[in-house]
Amino acid sequence: MCPLLGVLPVLLLLAAPLPVFDDEDYLPEAFSSPPPVMPSLEQAETGFAPTGASTNQTASVAELPELPEHYTSNDSSREQMPTSANGAIARPPEATMQQTLAKLGVSLEEALRAKELKWNELTGPLDGDDARVVAYLLATSTSLEKLYLDHASVDDVGASSIGESLKSSQHLNTLSLSYCRLGDAGAVALADGITSSARLAELRLAYNAIGDVGAAALSRSLIANNVLTELYLWRNKIGDVGAKALCNALASNRRLALLDLRWNKIKHAVDVFTSNTENRTCWNSSPMFRHLLQRDPANCALTWNIGHSEL
Repeated sequence: MCPLLGVLPVLLLLAAPLPVFDDEDYLPEAFSSPPPVMPSLEQAETGFAPTGASTNQTASVAELPELPEHYTSNDSSREQMPTSANGAIARPPEATMQQTLAKLGVSLEEALRAKELKWNELTGPLDGDDARVVAYLLATSTSLEKLYLDHASVDDVGASSIGESLKSSQHLNTLSLSYCRLGDAGAVALADGITSSARLAELRLAYNAIGDVGAAALSRSLIANNVLTELYLWRNKIGDVGAKALCNALASNRRLALLDLRWNKIKHAVDVFTSNTENRTCWNSSPMFRHLLQRDPANCALTWNIGHSEL
């Protein structure tokens, strides 16, 4: 028997082309199905422009989807953080403070001096009272730079408290609320805080239930914010409408360097955005992860402060 016969199947396997993954899912049929045909504006309501048309226009708030009235920041029905006479976030009751600090495993003095706080998921979910204590620490601390609340079951009420405290925080640069219970209302509350945040550079909201309304609110904050550099929204419920709003905001925001929209419900919006030559020059994505957008600083200037850019 010829020894080459045993090697031939291996050689044929190595010579076969590798499959191209679609970041929507990893189902086997994704390997054999053809790529979607790019829709024109007439073919899809969520398209940016007809094929070949320029889309390099600065986004304005008027172009973004309208938020339902009950999601707006001035809605009186949304739970508000208690504030003191001077407008600062009020200190929660002592018993509530001590209960939450015990879950964090630190004293009040240690919490206010810490540069990083992380919720211990083994202690259970972070409830409304816990969220108010965390928000108070966030607004009061002069040292806290990183806050990790992953797997803490933070809901929209908790996000409302944290979002309000972002307006007062002068040092936080990383906030992670992945694997929680955030919906559109929570995203709206956080977006309201991001707009006024002075230092927040990295926001992680992956694996929640944020949809198009929340994405639209975050897109508005991107237009107003010149600090945030990384926004992670993978594994949410964002569709083409929300994705289009976020991509439109990139025309105005010159600070964001990464937008992660993988594993949402997006069909065409990101592809239409990157199909534009100028957008594709500025933002990179890969065939495997089409909805992970990364700015190319070599071809698209990053602005650190208004009027000052880094090439």
